[in-house]
Amino acid sequence: MTADRDTREIELKFRARAGDLAAVKRAVNSAAPATPKWSTKRLVSRYFDTADRQLARNGAALRLRTNGDKIVQTLKTATVGSGDMLTRREWEFTVPSPALDLDGLPQEARRALGAVSEADLAPGIEVAYQRQTTTLRRTNPIGPDLVVEVALDKGVAVAGGKTERFAECEMELLDGDVDAFFRLAAEVHDACPLPLSRLSKAQRGSRVLDGGAPPVHFLPKFKLTRIETLHAAMADIFAACVGNIIDNEEACRDGADPEGVHQMRVSLRRLRSSLKVFGAFLDARRVDWMAGDLKWLGNQLGPARDWDVYIGETLASVAAYGIDDKAIAAMTKAAAARRAKAYAQVRAALGSERYARLVFRLTAFVQTQGWLPRPVDADDPLLKPLGMIAPKALHKPYRKLMA
Repeated sequence: MTADRDTREIELKFRARAGDLAAVKRAVNSAAPATPKWSTKRLVSRYFDTADRQLARNGAALRLRTNGDKIVQTLKTATVGSGDMLTRREWEFTVPSPALDLDGLPQEARRALGAVSEADLAPGIEVAYQRQTTTLRRTNPIGPDLVVEVALDKGVAVAGGKTERFAECEMELLDGDVDAFFRLAAEVHDACPLPLSRLSKAQRGSRVLDGGAPPVHFLPKFKLTRIETLHAAMADIFAACVGNIIDNEEACRDGADPEGVHQMRVSLRRLRSSLKVFGAFLDARRVDWMAGDLKWLGNQLGPARDWDVYIGETLASVAAYGIDDKAIAAMTKAAAARRAKAYAQVRAALGSERYARLVFRLTAFVQTQGWLPRPVDADDPLLKPLGMIAPKALHKPYRKLMA
């Protein structure tokens, strides 16, 4: 068999509790031009990987999903490229039996899969869930109609003899413009502001298999070039930073690894710095809305980071100077209590509607390239190389640094 669907999947995923699904359903119904029809099905997905989990390390997921008598094989890869947070490549086709068929994958999919054979792969994760789905359509008189699939999932991930129950909501763009997709998603999110997530079912299963604290995701270093446009730089910086904020949310909530809060704060600082450095070339009406919320979130994380540093670095260093062990222990105990209070503040902030709305708007800003005017003029400085606009962008920060 050969792949009968090769697409770029653009999907929003929202973290939820089982009790949230009814509210999301009402919000979706309200956003539809007519009351939509919902269908319910029971799905079971088995995820395959090598013994050393090569696919998971490379950001790929290979599954067989059973829906009644129908079995579909799907390969998904990591996000398509820089400047994009949501888009993934996806190849899928129906198979006649519950066995992998790698020969049916096109050459590009085989390259994404890597040098593995069917003999190298074995199922290690199973996710069983109930899915409610509906399709929303909106007419566009000057372009493709908007078609969006909404899925409400509730189920359990099983791996290594361990389980985790979950609920989540997905909105996938099947056809139409990205801007129209986010306008519709905003209507649903305004009525039911759930936090965004980029945790796939395969990644959820891997987390169950690994156990332990949620992983920390480190922000990659940016390598900007003279020939890169300001528009491209904004896309790269904002996509990486906003994605890193979302990916580190669970590590921040958990608090076991101080790097979770640290990495989220690094992302926030880089977003704010980008707005300051490039502010002269940006339309304030397009970006000013985020400044206050970015500062607010940084302030909510600040005390937790301060106490992490105090306990993990400051006290550890002064202990080497011969300070009485009992005094160190007393200071550590008092600091730990204040750290616990600071992390309670972190969890409250990340569980708030303000945070959920901020992250949704930031994601929409990235995916719709919200810094660009519509229509964009060919002479707009956003389309100029960084080497051309750098003197003006860096003049003021340089003077401040050298003062």
